[in-house]
Amino acid sequence: MVNRIVLDVDAAGSLSMSVDGAAVEACGELRPPLEPNSLRDLRWYLEDYLRAPFAVFEDRGAAISRRLTEWGHRLFGDVLDRAPVRQVYDRVRDGAAEVVIRSTAPEWLALPWELLFDPRDDAPLVLTGFGIARSPRTDTEPRTLRVAARRLRVLMVICRPEGT
Repeated sequence: MVNRIVLDVDAAGSLSMSVDGAAVEACGELRPPLEPNSLRDLRWYLEDYLRAPFAVFEDRGAAISRRLTEWGHRLFGDVLDRAPVRQVYDRVRDGAAEVVIRSTAPEWLALPWELLFDPRDDAPLVLTGFGIARSPRTDTEPRTLRVAARRLRVLMVICRPEGT
């Protein structure tokens, strides 16, 4: 059975949680766990460093690589290491689970949630059986869509605003 932990973060950073559709108490306030310089370094590491991982960029890339675990621990501590959330996480951590982050604020959805790293483990959550998903928060409940044909065709388009 896949357990789904849904973390709802409003624009001000108020965090609430539900597990498999059942609401859990409010979990407090979040503060941005990574400063803007760290987010810029991460973006550079993931998008630019791979083009030239040598010469003058080699030292910077290695330094950022060493910080990934630290950032994952910080993100985990700020989000999943809170009393009500931690109890739920401990219940589901040994099985298949999915963490869904929902917010109306793009800055919360843009955080590198894939870095979540439980200090008790030796790998990020995404490498230990956890799925990470982001979803914009809406006020309407999702409803089932009926498909008239036998096959549903989906066109997926991914946009890179900078054209890269």
